[in-house]
Amino acid sequence: MKTRATYLPMDLFPLETDDLPEGKGGFLLFLDEANQAPRSVQAAAFQLTLDRAIGQHKLHPNTAIIMAGNNETDGGITTKISTPMMSRLAHFEVEVNHDSWINWANNNRIDHRIISFIHLRPDLLNKFDPSTQNKTFSCPRTWEFASRLVKSNESLDHDDTVLLASVLSEGVAREFVSYTNIFSKLHNINDITNDPSGIPIPNEPSVKYAYTGVIANNISLSNAEQLLKFLARLDVEFQIITMIPAIKRIPELNTLDCVSNWKVENIHSLV
Repeated sequence: MKTRATYLPMDLFPLETDDLPEGKGGFLLFLDEANQAPRSVQAAAFQLTLDRAIGQHKLHPNTAIIMAGNNETDGGITTKISTPMMSRLAHFEVEVNHDSWINWANNNRIDHRIISFIHLRPDLLNKFDPSTQNKTFSCPRTWEFASRLVKSNESLDHDDTVLLASVLSEGVAREFVSYTNIFSKLHNINDITNDPSGIPIPNEPSVKYAYTGVIANNISLSNAEQLLKFLARLDVEFQIITMIPAIKRIPELNTLDCVSNWKVENIHSLV
């Protein structure tokens, strides 16, 4: 008869006796909003962060531990991190980067109008200001919300502006909806493929960015050659922000001679 209790850790912790997931090199233990935890909970994590153990159970040696949380000055709900916990961590400040976000957005099917708008106005990706009196603001999280709201709408109107203002703030919503009006004035994909060398291209950067979104979203194996003829009339930066997400979405594009030739011609810009 056993006379002692044994602590069993929760199954979300990767232990040294666990097998690595197939095709993976280790585990990531992500403790989000760590500085919202009361100090008693922080104290419970001392052993986890320093000794990499849960009770008498050791974490898997291929486990990385990351904590995240808002700065105290951000206006979020925070509890001051205790000095013992501070000394157990390496501290990094993370900033929003529009190139990284656009790469993520292209891989996660964010509405192409939003992606091209952020190319045009990277300053509007993150308008966080802890002193603002607005109920919301544009940031990577709220742009994802916005994408869900507009993705099924080919054109946006006043009602969409009101809806988008509820997640982005009124000023940013108005700017974005005003930008999307450009799309109704663009030549459609069929027009472009039928006359890629003759379609007029205005000099306004906003129009060029809009075309990059349309083409990246509509290119296919059958129309790539014609669309690349049209793209060749744009500055190389516009070509690149069109083709990189297009190739990621349709890897088979790499098998086309026209795409291979385009890569060779722009190899120095792609590096």
